[in-house]
Amino acid sequence: MVGSPPGTVSVAGLSLSTSTASTISPSQDFPNADLWEDARNQLSEDDKKTITQTLSTQELPPSSLNTPISETILEAVKAKREESKKSRWKVRIGKAEVELRGVADKVIVWLDKFKQVGDIAVSADPLHAGLPWAGIRFLLQAAVAGQEQTAALLSGLNRVLYVMYRCRLYELLFQPGQHKSSDQNLRLALGNFRTALLDLYKLVLHFLAVAMRVCQKNKFERTLAAFWSPSDILKFEEDCQATEDRAEKECQNCERYLQGQERTESSQYRTILNDLPQLKNLKSSIDHIDHIVTEVWETLQEDRICDILMWISKLPYQDHHQFASGAGKTKLVSRVIDHIKDNHPDYGLAYFYCKRDDDHRRDPENILRSFVKQLSKFPRKNSLHQVVVKAHQEYRFTGGASAKLSFNQSKEILSQLTHDYSKFVMVLDALDECYEESRGDLIDVFNWLVTQSDNVKIFVASRRDDDIKWQLERKSNIGIGATHNQGDIERFVNERIENAQKTRRKPISRELKQDIITTLYEKSGGMFQWAALQIEQILGLALEIDIRKRLGQLPKGLKAAYDEIFSKIQAAEGSNPDIAHQAFEWILHSPVPLDALVLPDLISRSLSGGTNLVLDLDIDIILDACCNLLVVDQYKVSFGVEGRSLEFRFAHLSVQEYIEEHTDGGNALSVPQPAHSKHAVATLGFLSELSGLFERWDSDIPKHTGSYEHQGP
Repeated sequence: MVGSPPGTVSVAGLSLSTSTASTISPSQDFPNADLWEDARNQLSEDDKKTITQTLSTQELPPSSLNTPISETILEAVKAKREESKKSRWKVRIGKAEVELRGVADKVIVWLDKFKQVGDIAVSADPLHAGLPWAGIRFLLQAAVAGQEQTAALLSGLNRVLYVMYRCRLYELLFQPGQHKSSDQNLRLALGNFRTALLDLYKLVLHFLAVAMRVCQKNKFERTLAAFWSPSDILKFEEDCQATEDRAEKECQNCERYLQGQERTESSQYRTILNDLPQLKNLKSSIDHIDHIVTEVWETLQEDRICDILMWISKLPYQDHHQFASGAGKTKLVSRVIDHIKDNHPDYGLAYFYCKRDDDHRRDPENILRSFVKQLSKFPRKNSLHQVVVKAHQEYRFTGGASAKLSFNQSKEILSQLTHDYSKFVMVLDALDECYEESRGDLIDVFNWLVTQSDNVKIFVASRRDDDIKWQLERKSNIGIGATHNQGDIERFVNERIENAQKTRRKPISRELKQDIITTLYEKSGGMFQWAALQIEQILGLALEIDIRKRLGQLPKGLKAAYDEIFSKIQAAEGSNPDIAHQAFEWILHSPVPLDALVLPDLISRSLSGGTNLVLDLDIDIILDACCNLLVVDQYKVSFGVEGRSLEFRFAHLSVQEYIEEHTDGGNALSVPQPAHSKHAVATLGFLSELSGLFERWDSDIPKHTGSYEHQGP
């Protein structure tokens, strides 16, 4: 291989002319610098020490300090060539004799090619000239005159430069970051290819290190040892050939994977091109369908549309969605709705959030009317479906425009609406909070609508009450149970621990963290609320021994968890038990959301008999006293006032149910019922101090007296 022609190099099965290197833009950042450094770090300690000490102690003549290293090396080789030419030196390679001048010419060709791609460092400083160029310069300057030494030097450099240039071409084909892919096979092939290049670089550096050690001997010893012996060069060539074959194989593997990717992409592009005529025909069909469908929608003035929609239903379904909170079923429902809105704007979409303590949001008739209202309006135009306009006209002409759509009428209208959407989706949250005696009728409507049209999908979130479970299991459906969210509980607990780590004086160890996650995961039974209650109590403990003790004493089920928390609340010192008691009482019996800024005032009046105020009572004190059983959320302000405010609410419906079940039941924190008279005294005391408000509220209070009357004693 010493006599390999310098004009061509075979890379990835292709014979590349080195003259093409001039077409590659010169690189100023030397992309192979890191590989050379990695190769040096993997050398034996003797080789690393030799290279470092030799280059750091190298003395340069003053004339070379301002000369690029490429020029220094080239001039040295040309000098060797002239010396060989004058002396007519020859070297025996195998059975043939070769003039040293010809070997020097090949070395010069390699150096010229490297200069064309800008791959020879320009620094004259040995420590910053980069490997292996500083080493090559040292050997050229250190080599003594003589035929044997010159022959060994030029033959060795010819082989070294051939290997280096071959690797350089490899790197230009597969530069770092050029081929980004998620294909594991391609990434593995690129990694194997890089390893093969590293092995070649290590061979070159080891070869140079051996020569440096020879040059560090005195002249007499150097003559005896020879610069590079013929056996050294032969062994180097054999090692290089084996590693080059491996690098070539890995390079071809990379090329095959890349070609496979290109074929896949080309196939996808061809498929798209083939589909274009079909898409054009499909567009014509869609335009025709759109024309037919549009005929069932009637364009009306905006005020007329508002009148008809308000006649159908007055419930503000959008506000219920906007302020959906929590981390359980309701939050999941809100995400489903948002996904459909964002990704499928042409779908017919209707949704409803049931609420147990709001009669209007528990009635199946109101639910169906809300669905009709949402689906009656054409999503892209100022239009209403004709069937709804016709129904409103019939009521108006018969003198019953103030009457509401009945349950069966809403059912029939929904059936007609389903046929005029490409997809029709209805989403219902908290079916279990509907009136138990009539929610079976609602499920029957859902089952009927699904059988009437293939384009209808219904998403229902609910507890598995016996009647609901029995009715849903009778029809084909896809169910998601508590056991399906175990992974979500693990992520939730992990996130809570990570957030707490930022403020804990003593961080939770990795082992303890995993024990907490595993224990809560196994014992939660899919109940998010149970896991949320337990992680809050666990994170309130500072010592690992206390945390592990707590993990071994976790309550079984939500009821046991609430029993434990209420006992803890009652055992608290100072006014905290009374504060929690009053907070639960106010929220349980209030017919409207309690403003987070008003509740502290109401509680303080209840504690002081409606006169003196506990001036330092605030939101945080109330939340702490209630041990995370209350939360603060946004809500839409009532009584015609525009804007948003903050409200206290129970952290979970199960909290409210627990308190209701324990009302006057002997529990230390039972909430007496009715409590309206005491609330009235505190409220009137609050209002009496707000001068000027009665005039503004006179017109509003009568509208809402009905909301309070039904909760009177």
